[in-house]
Amino acid sequence: MHLTDRQDWARSRILHWWNLCHDRFGIAEHARANPPTVLFSNRLVTTAGLASSRKGYVKLSLHFLYREEQASYDETIGHEVAHIFADRFYNVRCKHDWRWQEVMRKIGLPPARCHQHTSAIKRPRKPRLPYICPCGKGYSIGPTHLKRIKLGKAYACRVCRRQIILSAPPEIFTNPSNKVPIRGSIGCATKGN
Repeated sequence: MHLTDRQDWARSRILHWWNLCHDRFGIAEHARANPPTVLFSNRLVTTAGLASSRKGYVKLSLHFLYREEQASYDETIGHEVAHIFADRFYNVRCKHDWRWQEVMRKIGLPPARCHQHTSAIKRPRKPRLPYICPCGKGYSIGPTHLKRIKLGKAYACRVCRRQIILSAPPEIFTNPSNKVPIRGSIGCATKGN
């Protein structure tokens, strides 16, 4: 099946799930909201799809659309349509709460937050640097916090509120094979940041 055929199939499945949601919730044909717009993305390689209720679209990964079995990917399409329907029906952002789960059950899909796709691309985790507080509490800092620290931001210990300091040389960051077992959350020492 060519990619354009798959895209046409995906568009038809969006309409199928949209109409099924309305049918299962007893919404008359004349009162139905416009179905979501379908967008296709080459950039989504770790996420099979996403939905924006506010903007009214479902974005589907061309990577998964082309490589996955239709039956498997159809669940993803239903999952994303259920997000938009639940948000509009309940007039609140539902995410994966009980309202979204109810929509999923009513349209005959398992209310699973994630799906297991065989063609998913696993991106390696970026290495983390060990930081330690004078009180002995250990933290690991990822690339985003490290960049902020280099720009002058200070972070405070969640236990004693003193500033935490780097406990390993920055060269550890250049070697991705280094594993840092220390985990913890940090607080910002400066107000408003």
